[in-house]
Amino acid sequence: MNGNDIMHAGDDGVSGRENIMQTEKENAAQEDKVFGPLVSIVVPVYNAQRYLDETLDSILQQTYASIEVILVDDGSKDDSLALCRRRQAEDERIRVIAQENAGPSAARNRGISEARGEYLMFVDSDDLVHRLALEKMVAAMQEGDPREIDAYCDAAVKAVFHPQESGEPGSEEDKEKKKLTDEEREAMREQARAIRREAREEAQKAGMLPQRVDLVIGMYALYHEGDWLGGCKSRCYLSRGPKKFMDQRALTWLFSSPKTSLLAVSVWGKLYRMDIIREHGVEFPLGVSYEEDCQFNLRYYAHVRCAVGIRQTALYYRIRPDSLSKGFSGKQFPFLCQGYEKRKAFAAQFESEELLRRIDSVFFVVIVTQMKKAAASSMSLTEKKAAYRAILGAPQAQRVIASIERPHGRISKVIYDAAVGGSEGRMVFVLWLYGIKQKLVAIRKIADRKLIRPAKRRLRPVKRMIKKLLGRG
Repeated sequence: MNGNDIMHAGDDGVSGRENIMQTEKENAAQEDKVFGPLVSIVVPVYNAQRYLDETLDSILQQTYASIEVILVDDGSKDDSLALCRRRQAEDERIRVIAQENAGPSAARNRGISEARGEYLMFVDSDDLVHRLALEKMVAAMQEGDPREIDAYCDAAVKAVFHPQESGEPGSEEDKEKKKLTDEEREAMREQARAIRREAREEAQKAGMLPQRVDLVIGMYALYHEGDWLGGCKSRCYLSRGPKKFMDQRALTWLFSSPKTSLLAVSVWGKLYRMDIIREHGVEFPLGVSYEEDCQFNLRYYAHVRCAVGIRQTALYYRIRPDSLSKGFSGKQFPFLCQGYEKRKAFAAQFESEELLRRIDSVFFVVIVTQMKKAAASSMSLTEKKAAYRAILGAPQAQRVIASIERPHGRISKVIYDAAVGGSEGRMVFVLWLYGIKQKLVAIRKIADRKLIRPAKRRLRPVKRMIKKLLGRG
């Protein structure tokens, strides 16, 4: 499956009558394009030739047409730079910048400095962008937050129908009190709509405008190689409605739940305002190889008055076996601790013990995840034990474990108990079983792909034994 198949683009390389039909289709598609303020899309590129074409296809086929794509090649050793040059020659919206290898932070900062747009978006070189993402996100940015005007209109309706009570005209409460007929209720609703229209006009004449939105957050879905994108379910919805408006405090609360923390930490799937970035010198920290996204976002969030989350899936996050964030590296955990400290410091301004406690709980999930990654790695048992001790011995881990209640998950309980003075041997054994379970899962995936049914049957007794010992949780 390639990017053209995924994003429903037309085929290339046609000629004659097919070429004419293709041109007509492109003209029709162009008529459906949406234009508006320029959006700069920064894509850091490093040894990305395998996935970059698909990523660029997904960006260039956006229904929102006013874009520039800034490809920053960070000293790639494969043919990524040549691929970038080729795509630049094919589409004038693409600009290519080549630099010596300096890391993703430096590459993104270079892209920011070259951006000409009013809005900014970051896309990793292996992810895919939903074709409606920018159209929906720019619309949300431009519409603003109408809640202040809505509150003014609500107050106008209440002053007429319920000067001393709450409840909408024609509601069940109102019906019970006044025993209105259906016709009377409909008449009252029509009157309320007229009052709202007049109140909205008054608000506009008085100069009351929707509050400016400084950040748009789109949803994301996890994407495995070969998946059909239509079957990739979004991982997070901020609300049941199409939008959720957030002030700076509500935005910070996204850090407090495992379900929303990744939305708050990551830079992909978001639309930023360039005037805020330029005015306050917001940039990525150099010398940080992990969770640099979080530090950029915290610097930006400090100047956000209103953010909006939309239900639209903006980005498909590709799960790669060789990804930096997939495997275990002992160098990652200090950066994770650093990001946790900065989130806590940012949240402290709101003076909420509950918020800080929840951020601690989320970081314990990070600790457990790192322990699991170490258990599933190819390190020796001695190296794994050293990694476990290093993680649990970090000052941040010790503070978190001292501040939270005993968790519920089986492995989480064992790790927690070992950290507070319980049996380290039991923890090592349970994590060893977890590592075996993960290897079985990997073998099963290979077997599923290659349809090796006899091998799958031989694995069943072993899998049952592991499940019985480890538990399904």
